[in-house]
Amino acid sequence: MSRLVIMDFDGVIIDTEYVWFGIFQEWFKKKANYDLSKREFSLAIGADSNRLLTYLEKEKNIKINRKSFQKETQQLFIEKSRDLPPLNGVEKFIKNIKKKGWILSLATSSKIEKPLFHLKRLKLLKYFDYIVTADLVENIKPEPDLFLKAIELANVEKKNAIIIEDSKNGLIAGMRAGIDVIICPNRLTRFEDFTGCVDIVKSLEEIEL
Repeated sequence: MSRLVIMDFDGVIIDTEYVWFGIFQEWFKKKANYDLSKREFSLAIGADSNRLLTYLEKEKNIKINRKSFQKETQQLFIEKSRDLPPLNGVEKFIKNIKKKGWILSLATSSKIEKPLFHLKRLKLLKYFDYIVTADLVENIKPEPDLFLKAIELANVEKKNAIIIEDSKNGLIAGMRAGIDVIICPNRLTRFEDFTGCVDIVKSLEEIEL
């Protein structure tokens, strides 16, 4: 019987979310004199920036040049994230999955370039059987497409799969896909409501396979 572990990338493998939050805060303070809150930023965690930008445009009446925003924030992210270490317990968790002979997939709302760069840099890419990114599906989280694609590629039943997530958007996507979700929150998401997950852990070291 094949078993599948599906891992998110941002906030699960490396702590990119906090880097993004600092960049977004800085950009909105400089360009719009607006103090972006963690709660507002959470709209983008596990998804992409479009939900957050739409909210700020409609609810806060902030004019945003999206092309400039994407270009400027992306460049800052590349500079500030290139040396980020893996989060606590990541390497051991991944190696344990492969020792058991289980299938390991990545499912991220990012496009392929970012996770590929970091997984290669951290020498973790070889452990992943499948990488499912925004390039392969029509809708990203909180829609279930990424997880359903991971199930399809691995050819396993949903009951034999588990998702490791850090965000509310990721949890919603997993529940919509009909797959159990373990939440390992980061410092930005730890206060979110994760009703519906099968477990919440402080680090991947706590997960017993």
